[in-house]
This record gives sequence, structure tokens and C-alpha cells, in this order.
Amino acid sequence: MASVPFYLYDSPPISMEWLRACESATSLKGSVSEWMGDVAVHDALKHHEWRTRNPAGAQLFFMPFYEWTSLSVGECNGTTHAERMASAATAIQTSSQYQASGGRDHVWASTGQSAMSYAQRMGRLWPVVRPGIAGLFKSYCR
Repeated sequence: MASVPFYLYDSPPISMEWLRACESATSLKGSVSEWMGDVAVHDALKHHEWRTRNPAGAQLFFMPFYEWTSLSVGECNGTTHAERMASAATAIQTSSQYQASGGRDHVWASTGQSAMSYAQRMGRLWPVVRPGIAGLFKSYCR
């Protein structure tokens, strides 16, 4: 089987792993909740053999911005969900990897399910990640 080297953004504001320390994030501690699949995917990819720490050698770029988890946590460390999504959007858009492909080789995961659309939940982040590859709980992405 051929490998597909991927780069994992591992620092804030794209990586929201720091949300695990939030008091309201008790369901994140073991990343076992079915609604926290974005966290579980991130955990699995951190040690995957195809991961490269050199973005120049990557074919895909994983963005662990925990959109559903961030929404569920709410305010933490003086930031709101909307602020975190906006900060991630800016950081992703300004990365050279994103600019080279327009985001078409960027991957994100979400297992959140709600009446809110992805555009409503992600705000400024949605148009940035929409061209990318999404691993979703639902088959339809509005």
C-alpha cells in the first residue's frame, strides 16, 4: 500500500488541543464521546506512520480545529467559539500550504450534529475550509 504523507498543524490557533484543559471540556478528557470524533481523529493522527513534520513533504494537511468541540465548550481562557473559529481561519488562510492549493488538500473532521449549518457554526472559518476534504458525521454538508 502506498503511503500518503500528511502534515498535522500542531499549534494554536489551528490546533485546538488546548481546549482539553477547559473546565467545561470534561467530555474531551478521553476523546471517547461519539460527539468528539474530531478529537479522536486528531489523537490517532498524531502518531500515525504517514505523518511528516515537514510540510514540504506532505500531500495532505490535517487541521485539528475541533469545531464541534469548540462550540460545545463555549467560552474558555477568555475566548469564545466565534473568536477561535476566526483566529483559525486567519491562520489557515495565511499559511503557505493553504495558499498553494486554495485549501483543496486540507482535511478536517467533525462529528457534531445540530440544526445549525456548518456555515453558522464555523462563521469565518467555513469559507476557508469548504474547498477542503471533510470527514463528517453526516453525509450532507450545507
